Formats: sequence, C-alpha cells, structure tokens
Amino acid sequence: MPHNYFASQARADRLIRKFGRRVTLNAGATITEAFGVEVEFTPQERRTLVNPVSRLFLLTPVGLGVVPDQHKHILVTYRVPATDPATMEERLKIDAPPGRFAPGGIVIYWELQVSA
Repeated sequence: MPHNYFASQARADRLIRKFGRRVTLNAGATITEAFGVEVEFTPQERRTLVNPVSRLFLLTPVGLGVVPDQHKHILVTYRVPATDPATMEERLKIDAPPGRFAPGGIVIYWELQVSA
C-alpha cells in the first residue's frame, strides 16, 4: 500500500502550528501569512552552513499559497500571533535557496535558513 503523504503533511502542519508561531513572508508590497517553527541545526549541519549564524525555520505549506523565494522574500516573526507591525519581532533574510521535504511530490514542510 502506498504511503499517504497528505496525512504526513497534515501531521507536520499540526506540529508546526502547535509548537511554532505566526510568521509572514514579505515580498515588498505582498505579505503572505504562514506558520513556522524554529528548530536547531544538528552539529553536522552547522559545520556545512555558508553563514555560521543562520537559523532554521520549518514552514507549513498548508494555506501558504506561495513558494518561498530566497531573493524575493523576507521572513518576519512576531512576539504574539498577530501581524500588527507593533508586535513585529524580527525581519530575517533567507540565506540559502529554500529546501522542501517532499517525498512523493507532496510538500510536507519548507526549510528556510535565515539570519538577521
């Protein structure tokens, strides 16, 4: 029986929303709301980074509607689940082309390496 990748995507979405926070992908005048969670690089991954201060965010593709773009988007995080500029915490540039975990062609989550 083939694996149900949509169930894996739904599971990843639940976990990212539970342990993460609301973020936005800003591309000039276009702002796209999303949910993301910051996770740690493994020591092995950390040694291979181009930017040693990069951080790793996983974004759920559910409801995203855009493909993250290193040259077009800035990742903005918030202190509370809101998009009010008064609650903005950080504006993070994307350091590397966004990765995607997509077995079977279904995006389970996006990986963004970002830095301040």
